[in-house]
Amino acid sequence: MIVLPCASSRARAQGARSEINGVVVDASGTAIAGAQISVVTLTSAAITDEAGHFRISHVPEGSAEIRARRLGFTPFDTSITVNVDTRAPLRIVMKLAPVSLPTVQVSEHRTASDQRLSGFYSRVGKRGGHFITRDRLDRLISYRLGDVLGEVPGVKVVTGRGGGPRQVTMRGSGTNCTPLFFMDGFPATAGAFDVDMIDASSLEGVEVYPSLSSVPPELLGPRSLDRCGVVALWSRPAPARRRVQPMKPSELARLVESHQVLTADEVDVVAKPAGEIPVPEYPDSLWKARVGGRVLLEFVVDTTGSVEAETIGVVTASHTGFVAPARTVAAQVTFTPAKRQNRLVRQLVQLPFVFEPKRDSSQSNESRSDSGTTRIPM
Repeated sequence: MIVLPCASSRARAQGARSEINGVVVDASGTAIAGAQISVVTLTSAAITDEAGHFRISHVPEGSAEIRARRLGFTPFDTSITVNVDTRAPLRIVMKLAPVSLPTVQVSEHRTASDQRLSGFYSRVGKRGGHFITRDRLDRLISYRLGDVLGEVPGVKVVTGRGGGPRQVTMRGSGTNCTPLFFMDGFPATAGAFDVDMIDASSLEGVEVYPSLSSVPPELLGPRSLDRCGVVALWSRPAPARRRVQPMKPSELARLVESHQVLTADEVDVVAKPAGEIPVPEYPDSLWKARVGGRVLLEFVVDTTGSVEAETIGVVTASHTGFVAPARTVAAQVTFTPAKRQNRLVRQLVQLPFVFEPKRDSSQSNESRSDSGTTRIPM
């Protein structure tokens, strides 16, 4: 039995009721989102937020049976004693249950998904240039390219005459002048370039060379147009996906409770990947810091086998930096849909990812950048 002192002495005069608050974590201490916490004698229940926190109000003083439930975890039940004189948080540790889908192992450095980007990744981190990679772009507050470039040392973003388009100037050969822009390896313009006509969320990476002496040979321009430096922009291999408003864990829980979405134990044929699951790209900053971690996502697979993007949610994540690449992959997976009584149904699915950088000390930065994308056979 767990003893849980709660609330203030004033509550004793108001029927001796208090509240229970706490956090739900897994065995490693990582917060569990979307867990349902209830007091057996009460009709109301709480859903944990992204930090694993919950709160249940108007709990009578005395013994209380606490019940914790979460898809993918073994049920947790315990007894506590509620004391209205003081308050202390309750910590619930839930054990991860076996999942039906294989874990996606990620150990390689993020790589170019087509040959066009191999040069960019081979240059990332080398001296002479400033590099903005995809994991940084995915965390931007503003998607105006001018705002992104304005953070690079030596770069100035100025508004054109008469309130015209914003342009970039760099010190170059000693005076402020316009750099040469490259787009996917080809010179984009020899004059003023409207930087805000490019949506930064559509870019895979940006490299900036503030002077001619720092520009690599493959990015040298014709007729000395690169004397003021070079800005090279690299587009993503595929168009950015439409942004969707993610569904709250409580909304998803209601779909499951109303049987609009079924769980694996409620169907006759479970939803399974129709082919290979692509491996997420390892975020550059976490790879360089040799940081590993794990993410457990959940989402709804519809009756056509497609993932409903708005339902993709995080159950646990040891580092927020791993969430975006895992989400990107989850949205791309095609499934064979679930069946119940020979009818196609929507099913809630959980997909685990483990990020663990290779520990081969002989592996150079260049070989990491040029490694191929790994796929897991099903």
